[in-house]
Amino acid sequence: MLRIRGMEIRLSGGKAFRVPGKDLSDGRREENQELSAGLSMIPAGEGMAVFVEVSLKEGTLDGACAVRLELDLPETAFLADYRHKEYWCSPFFCKGADEIPDQTQALLWKEGEMFRYLLPVCSGQYKAVMKGNCLRLESGYDGLSACSGLAFVWGEGKNPYRLAERVTEAAFSLLPGGMRGRTGRRYPEVFEYLGWCSWDAFQIRVSEEGLLAKCKEFAEKKIPVRWAVIDDMWEDVKDLYDLEKPDYETVFENRHNTKLASFEADPYRFPGGLARCVRRMKEECGIQAGVWHTINGYWKAWMKPGSWLRNIRTA
Repeated sequence: MLRIRGMEIRLSGGKAFRVPGKDLSDGRREENQELSAGLSMIPAGEGMAVFVEVSLKEGTLDGACAVRLELDLPETAFLADYRHKEYWCSPFFCKGADEIPDQTQALLWKEGEMFRYLLPVCSGQYKAVMKGNCLRLESGYDGLSACSGLAFVWGEGKNPYRLAERVTEAAFSLLPGGMRGRTGRRYPEVFEYLGWCSWDAFQIRVSEEGLLAKCKEFAEKKIPVRWAVIDDMWEDVKDLYDLEKPDYETVFENRHNTKLASFEADPYRFPGGLARCVRRMKEECGIQAGVWHTINGYWKAWMKPGSWLRNIRTA
């Protein structure tokens, strides 16, 4: 059983309240003139789901850390999945709980013959992440006076792969929105075949000419590629127009500070537009193509809105 040692509620401006774990273990709530706080735990698969309930009577919660839970983790090694950059997650192996990195999104460890898996979740206006033996709920906004929802789910089992699936499925079942895990989704038929990503061959130098040449090479060598992803650098980013033979390291770092000019393709790399390139890949080589893009347009969103954005809004 995973035990919670205590809960700390942080307010905007630096003030904090601590609730000892013994006052939370039986479902009791901390009530005073400034706040109401408590935890609730329910069975979830072969583990437990932990919900946080905090409400301020005045003031607002700290956006960077509204609620902090101190967990009683064992003295053992851990495998953490953490966000090491703004956009990327990576595994991290550590010898003790004090080495668990900030922004950990999932945590796996073993005690005896059993594996334990802890999954912080995003719930409502908050997301949960770990650092060390503490899990915190953050909103990024100092104007909220309540924090309520699922904080994390944990479970135990002998098979770590199946355990991670069960805990994730349990979390989905407790969250709104009808989300499904990998095993509950329809597997597109095209993914039964070999796929290819342009970054593996071209990285920052992707172009229509290069993509078509590579697709024809697959056909000539009888490599059964049926689908492809056109990765980063196909986009219309004016700051990258004049980089015919760019220095890799410079472009790789600078592109994270650039903005999208439109939803068309780079006119120099794709003179016939993205549609022509995708059509030729399919018609000439039998390869279906999709494109990679950031959810906010490009790494630093988009340039000052122009007619292209107004047309999209109108449509």
